[in-house]
Amino acid sequence: MPNRLNLLISILLISFLSGCISLPKSAPPPLKLLSVKEIPEFMDDLPKETLIPSLENSIKYFESQAQETSRKSYRVGDILLTPQHMADSLKTFLKLWKEIKNPAELAQRISQDFDVYQSNGKDGLGTVVYSAYYEPTLEASLKKTQEYRFPLYKKPPNLVEAALEDFDASKWKGEKVIGRVQEGKLVPYFNREEIDFEKALSGKELEIAWLKNRFDVVDLHIQGSGRLTFPDGTEMRAKFAATNGLEFKSPGTVLLSSGAIPKDEFTYERAKQYLREHPDIEPWVLARNKRYTFFAITPIEKNQGPLGTMQAPLTAGRSIAIDPKIIPLGTLAFIATKVPIVSEDGNLLGIKPTSRFVLCQDTGGAIQGPGRVDLFVGHGKQAWTTARNLWEQGKLYFFIKKLPPPSR
Repeated sequence: MPNRLNLLISILLISFLSGCISLPKSAPPPLKLLSVKEIPEFMDDLPKETLIPSLENSIKYFESQAQETSRKSYRVGDILLTPQHMADSLKTFLKLWKEIKNPAELAQRISQDFDVYQSNGKDGLGTVVYSAYYEPTLEASLKKTQEYRFPLYKKPPNLVEAALEDFDASKWKGEKVIGRVQEGKLVPYFNREEIDFEKALSGKELEIAWLKNRFDVVDLHIQGSGRLTFPDGTEMRAKFAATNGLEFKSPGTVLLSSGAIPKDEFTYERAKQYLREHPDIEPWVLARNKRYTFFAITPIEKNQGPLGTMQAPLTAGRSIAIDPKIIPLGTLAFIATKVPIVSEDGNLLGIKPTSRFVLCQDTGGAIQGPGRVDLFVGHGKQAWTTARNLWEQGKLYFFIKKLPPPSR
């Protein structure tokens, strides 16, 4: 046996030295700090004033984080930054944004005052995939009826969320675990199959509203919030409260991968129709998405979007969902991609390039790693069509106020 082992080691060593075997390449870092020459021109295609509320919301967020603890820090590239510096970055940009008169002045001030990072994307070459999400409007009832049979649940009292960094910050920075306590042990929370089809939460007085269609419930879970219209004309918001923390898988992905719907025929309405026509497989398809979302019912404030993960109102066209392990929530960003052209009544007219400044103010179950971004596009018919038709590649940049040079 030792002779065979030595022979094997010799063969592997010779193969490695001769180039026949290559070691696996390490993953590229998620962000690249750009030199001044690499910084592109940043042209914003939305009205200038629409960015200001989003900037102010992110400033308030970082300032609240600074007040909570002086020890909190955020990683950007290979440096750690305080909440106060993140807030100062946004204040500096807000002042700049109000003062600049043209794109040339903006470019000069950005290169002078900010470090610009580019997302390396999933491929390490800067390619980022963009999708969009919206706030659906759904008919609902506060009571279960023959017509309204599918429940929305509030956050269960036995759902436990633990920040792992509280146990070991060096190993679990920013990580958390969600579950429930069973026989003295923390176990995963109930999944979609257990909740919707095995009735794990039924009879516990957790239902806060009822919808007509189970697929609409799942869509609301995916979007994270929605507007509920009740039979008496009242409109309320189903506000995100929590998730069970389990794996997310879109029902559309399941239908496509199983061959149930050809890729060139797939639309949201086609998927919904398919499940209506095949009620026997609906439980199986929907249960592949183990993630489950819980809500609270709240009033809708005039001209205010739903709350994102950082508990600030989202702004249509100016708020994005990102992976907070890549860049901190609240950070100023710039997107460059293509978006659908949609009429006010929801008709798809075409597609066009877009570029604009945005704020990282939300997260999503499918938004993982440096290669994915979700753009919030509001509510209504125009938003619905936009969200259903945006799946494009593009570039993504982040801005952090330059640190002073070392003094010693």
